[in-house]
Amino acid sequence: MSGKATVVTFLNDGKIIAFNPKGPPGALGVAVPGDYDRPERVEITPSVFGADPAVVGKTLAHEFQHIYDMYTGRYYTLDSEMRGFKVATLYFKTLKERSPDKYQALLASDDDTTRGIMRDVESYTKDFESSPVAFREAVSTRYQSRHEGVFMGRMSLRESVDPRLESGGVVDLATERSRLEVAAREVADLEKKQGEIRTRYLADPSSRDLARELEKITKDLALARSDRDRRDYMVTIKQVRLKRMESEVAWMDRIAAAKGRAPDAHDLTLAVDRSYIPK
Repeated sequence: MSGKATVVTFLNDGKIIAFNPKGPPGALGVAVPGDYDRPERVEITPSVFGADPAVVGKTLAHEFQHIYDMYTGRYYTLDSEMRGFKVATLYFKTLKERSPDKYQALLASDDDTTRGIMRDVESYTKDFESSPVAFREAVSTRYQSRHEGVFMGRMSLRESVDPRLESGGVVDLATERSRLEVAAREVADLEKKQGEIRTRYLADPSSRDLARELEKITKDLALARSDRDRRDYMVTIKQVRLKRMESEVAWMDRIAAAKGRAPDAHDLTLAVDRSYIPK
């Protein structure tokens, strides 16, 4: 699926490019995922007002790389954003080569948003051309933060499947499974107690105390079942996502082995081949 085919498929699926007046501050656009890792829409924000159309085009190219990833089954990781920014570097590299005057005009634009974006482009393009490590740092700082030992942000694809990392997907799934087991045991215990109280109440239905006890434990059981079901849902979703990411890593490794080189640290391949696309 090429970039053009992605847009055609997206529109043929009845999806839209919509204006969101409350879009993320500073972002010109965002790709919105739907159910079952399928794209839902692309949103344009108020930041596009006054921005040069060429800059808006870069944003659409970036977001449609995310749409492509959704169609091909690649879950959103830091690598996904690195691919989006790689598209942006290629977009402006082509513009600079084919229309240098236009490129220079963007750098000197009277629109603050356009000028700021172009400074940013020049910065992360240098990092992209420097090394994968520098490019990762340039992109990751936008999606990660650390404060007093607390990490928040997007992990890379390989980090997400690394069982040695406490914050990785493997450990996260194991933790969720453990919590599910605890929740399931609590439900079983409450069901047993409810059965015992129900038996006593049916033998003495005039007892107000037994009626209250039966009502209370039934409410507790309903809450426990809800917690168990929620955790069961999370275990399933995390398992599906982890397996898909592991498949992507395996695909990367196969490509590297076929080319006789070491596996890449990040998946910066814009278009997958038929051996990757999930059935």
